[in-house]
Amino acid sequence: LAYRRPGLVMAVVAIDGGVAESTVNSSFRHALTFIPLLRLFGGSRIIRGKIRSGMIKSSVDASWVTDSVVHGYTDGAARSFGALLDGFRGMAEAREPERLADHLAQITCPVIVMVSDTPHDAELPQGQMATMRAELTHMVVDTIPHVGHFMQEERPAAVVGAVNEARVAAAVMLLRKAGLR
Repeated sequence: LAYRRPGLVMAVVAIDGGVAESTVNSSFRHALTFIPLLRLFGGSRIIRGKIRSGMIKSSVDASWVTDSVVHGYTDGAARSFGALLDGFRGMAEAREPERLADHLAQITCPVIVMVSDTPHDAELPQGQMATMRAELTHMVVDTIPHVGHFMQEERPAAVVGAVNEARVAAAVMLLRKAGLR
């Protein structure tokens, strides 16, 4: 959206977000072959347990992983397990018509990429970061200390701060374009 319809995008704030050209990896595709078994053996309960353990494993401070939070992340899937499976299959089969990396230079709004200083499974690969640094002229990398994959849960104030920072950066850019600053 930021390069196709730039008038609709004031700024981009990405949490561990890069230029991945696929939404799933080979491990995810392999796991999809076992999903029909989940439905037979109480998939919602198993998925809740896996989500909880994944949240804990992917966090520096897992105190935010409570029953109500886990339910918030999983209740929709539990209500419609079939729709969840269909969605996962659709993600696995989806093919992007064009590569985002080829269009990064067309993104002219401020971009804030939030990354953790703590290694975790979903961190941004260095190759993607190098590509983004080379192509995005208005990109800032904001390193948040002592958080894991779920930055928005462990440090929500940092995410809100980045959104506010992006809004200010976008406003400054608009003022400069208008010759007012």
